[in-house]
Amino acid sequence: MAVLKDMSKGLIPGILVGVGITMAAPVILPVLGTVLRPLAKSMIKAGLAINDKLKEATAEVREQFSDLVAEIKAECAAGQPAAALAGQAAPSGATPAGGTSAGGTPAGGTPAGGAPAREAPAGGGQQGGAYPTGKKEQ
Repeated sequence: MAVLKDMSKGLIPGILVGVGITMAAPVILPVLGTVLRPLAKSMIKAGLAINDKLKEATAEVREQFSDLVAEIKAECAAGQPAAALAGQAAPSGATPAGGTSAGGTPAGGTPAGGAPAREAPAGGGQQGGAYPTGKKEQ
């Protein structure tokens, strides 16, 4: 008998709630659909608008970065010293305030590591641009 009393306290009301929801679902769901559908559409529209704004902002940043890279490549190809590219415009032959020359060599002519500085190859450096090609100079 105690088992039947325990069952009627938890199981029977749960079954009745489930049956009631099942019977009410065909009436409630269409009403909820008509209310929630416009809300869902407006949320999707807002998401698409945010997506478009992010795409525009990303394209703008990409374009500015690309312009900056092209400007630096042009300056490297023109043979400007590295100190001028870094914003430390130094006159030719002068040592910047940091004590290093345009190539990163201290005023004494020896880099910080102690090895002597390499001379730039005759002909103005690497051919075909300011970036190494992986070919060894001979």
